[in-house]
Amino acid sequence: MENVTNPDAIDVLSDSITNYNDNSAILYAKINALASQRNVVATASLLSWAKNTKSNQLVEMAFSKLSDTKSLELVKKSLKDEVGEYRNYEIREIMLEIVKNK
Repeated sequence: MENVTNPDAIDVLSDSITNYNDNSAILYAKINALASQRNVVATASLLSWAKNTKSNQLVEMAFSKLSDTKSLELVKKSLKDEVGEYRNYEIREIMLEIVKNK
């Protein structure tokens, strides 16, 4: 699934990612595939999920894969404008570090 870059798959991959346990293999596969999309819509789904997850490891994996300029700009904007919306402060710090280095 990692190499799938089909914009039509984003809705399927984004569907209910917040309903899975952070240790779920299905969640890992969906997050991994979304992160590989190089698409701002997929990145928006990842941001929504990241605001509530407890999995630092999955966040680091997902946001490290982002490479397109629009997605990185969206993440930077979200981290700046939506500071209080991140349930886990460490996750926000991980994301800040990742986008700072890209």
